[in-house]
Formats: sequence, structure tokens, C-alpha cells
Amino acid sequence: MIGQKAMAKKLLNRVDITELGVTQAVAGGLAEIERAQAEAVRDLAEAHDFDVDVKEPDPEERRDLLLRGAEAAADGNGVEWWLDERHGHRLDDPEAAVEYAKMSPDEWDAQIERWAEFYRSNGYGADRSDRDLAAVHVRETFGVDLDWFEETIVGLDRAEVLRQLLAGNLESIEFAIRDAAEQEPDPPTDE
Repeated sequence: MIGQKAMAKKLLNRVDITELGVTQAVAGGLAEIERAQAEAVRDLAEAHDFDVDVKEPDPEERRDLLLRGAEAAADGNGVEWWLDERHGHRLDDPEAAVEYAKMSPDEWDAQIERWAEFYRSNGYGADRSDRDLAAVHVRETFGVDLDWFEETIVGLDRAEVLRQLLAGNLESIEFAIRDAAEQEPDPPTDE
């Protein structure tokens, strides 16, 4: 009974992180910085006729996304939320993918072996490699290629989710700047 009371008290005292002024200020500020940087890169590219791929994020949508991410992280569901938010459109079952996001490389290798063993014990794929059978399983279960699944999902941890959430747009802007830096400006005209 005491444990239930303590748990109830903890739940009642939980602060909604998205309602904190500092959280809203940081999310709004970051969203505005991203928008301004994207706009500046696009203006620079247009002025010099460079071809860059940079999207200008909507600050309100970006702020809301950051706040949802903060709430999910505070609830201990950051990875789950990110898989659904970022990759839910691509994964047939983002909730099931969470299990694999938490795996180390050794655990993932063992999982591939278990899948291969399962398929072979059921009379399928005796002449196929473990990776081939894992590719079949991942494609049938999640609707994606094995390489994409390994690169994007396997081993995804809270720190990586946070980095992608907070720095994703800034990295896109950085890549656009580097892309523009590699291009030759148009020579001036005598107009």
C-alpha cells in the first residue's frame, strides 16, 4: 500500500516539461534559428545561382515537434516516439522495431542467427545465408531493406535520438553550405 501511495504522489507531482517556460523558449528559439539559417542559405544560393537543397522549416511545427520529443524523452519513451515520428511512415510496425533499436551489435548478430535457425528449422532457406534470411524477415515484418533497418534502427539509443532531433535540421543546413562551397560561382556579367 505504501508503494502505491508513493507512486500516486510521484505521478501527481510530475511536471509537464512542455509547459515549462525554459523548455518552450529553447524549442522556440531553436526553431527560429533553424528557419533563419535555412533562409540565409537559400538567399545566398539564389544570389550566386548555386543549387542547394535546403528546406525552410515552419517554426511553429518545429517547436511543436521539439516539445513532443521533450515530453517523450521525459516519459522515458524517446526512442519509441522517434521511431514512430521519424520512421513510422516507412516501417510497417514501428512499435516492434523498438526492440531492435535497443540491441548492441553482438545482440543483433545473435538475432540474425536466431532468425536463420528458425527459418531453416521450418524447411525454408537451407541454401541461403543468415543475412539473406534476415533480409526476408525484416522485409516481411517491417517492409524495409535489411541494410536500411540496420543503419537506421539497430542500436539507436536515446543519445542518438536526441542528436537527430536537435541537430538534424542544423546538419542539413551545414550540408547545404558545404555543397554550395564546392560549386563554382557564375562569372560576373557586364550588364
